[in-house]
Amino acid sequence: MKKISLLKKVALTSTLLLVSSLPIQAEVTDMSDNSFTVKHSFISHKDTSTALHQFGHVGLWWTSEFTQSGKGQNMFFNGKGLYENMPNGEVITHLTKVEKGDNEWVWHGSLGKLKNEKVNGKMKVSIKEHHHCTRISMEYTVKGETLTEHQAWPKYIDNMLAVQMESLKDSLNKR
Repeated sequence: MKKISLLKKVALTSTLLLVSSLPIQAEVTDMSDNSFTVKHSFISHKDTSTALHQFGHVGLWWTSEFTQSGKGQNMFFNGKGLYENMPNGEVITHLTKVEKGDNEWVWHGSLGKLKNEKVNGKMKVSIKEHHHCTRISMEYTVKGETLTEHQAWPKYIDNMLAVQMESLKDSLNKR
């Protein structure tokens, strides 16, 4: 009996390690002359409450490369949106929350290089239990007439979200 139980534990532990080491799934899922959508997701072996807590402390995992201030720790959520403290004391709004569901959120706003452009961004985030693990997903849709002039934006946003999701995944693995 004990041998079977030990084998089950080894199999479960091995599966969890494999799942947590899998790369983040990313994809530009939709693209037209004036819009695109990028989706990213990964599975964490941490429970949903731990993933929610870590996600909520965005300054612990947001990479400095994709900030206006140059410091990832300046990023924060306050219940209304995603903000960034600037060195001059100014606070920049990146995303404003418009909807909240069961461990799902929808925000509007612009991220990264899109911050000062005439585009509409919509970010959906989901953190849900998935087979005794947690699936974390981000979907970002950008619409705007200036997209025809900036064909590199989908690749830039895809890369930016991939870097952020990898950083979040790494921060969860360290917990």
